[in-house]
Amino acid sequence: NSKIVHIGADECKDFHDYPWLVRNVGEWANENGWKVMMYDEVVSKKSVVISPETFIIERWRRQASKGCSSLPCVLSWGSYLDHLANPLRYYRPGVEWMVNDHCLLGFEKCLW
Repeated sequence: NSKIVHIGADECKDFHDYPWLVRNVGEWANENGWKVMMYDEVVSKKSVVISPETFIIERWRRQASKGCSSLPCVLSWGSYLDHLANPLRYYRPGVEWMVNDHCLLGFEKCLW
């Protein structure tokens, strides 16, 4: 039973109401023992407060928003298995993950 809800934001055109959504979903998650996952660009919005106790960041870009390196995260950048491309084109042995080891929860591989 997963207790994580992903609220996205990667294609959000207008962030005007997004801080309200993040705050309210975060409060709901805290009250119910859940975590909230969202894409890394949300962290760059000054009006959004992100706590590592409640939020997990999905890092889909190599250079994530400032402040992401110390937050719990799942990496998915460069790992889309689309168009039959060789995944080693993106990940090679010894690649720099650009995240603190203690924050890395895992990886996501997308098949489009």
